[in-house]
Amino acid sequence: METGGGGGDTMGVNPGVSGGHQSDGIVSDVRVAAASILQDYGWVLLCVSVLTYFAYNRLANSFSSSSRSSSAANHSASPLDAQTILERQEKMAAARAKMQVRGIPFCSVSKF
Repeated sequence: METGGGGGDTMGVNPGVSGGHQSDGIVSDVRVAAASILQDYGWVLLCVSVLTYFAYNRLANSFSSSSRSSSAANHSASPLDAQTILERQEKMAAARAKMQVRGIPFCSVSKF
């Protein structure tokens, strides 16, 4: 009797064995599909990924170098910028006053 009872217990202990085989089947199917895609389009995928990598690096380097140069220029020229801006504003004010005295409009349209 213990033999029959023991056999019944083993079936009750491992009810999910068949579920494990189903997931192995899905994994196997995915592996087969991935392998067939790599066999068909492997070189194309490799070339596209290498070109994308090089393009990304080139763009990243150009953006980082341009931001470094612009920030360095801004930090080094900041005392001169204030003086230059003030001089330009004064010159613009003098030019406007001069044009108003002469009566020359800011936006003149000439007719041909």
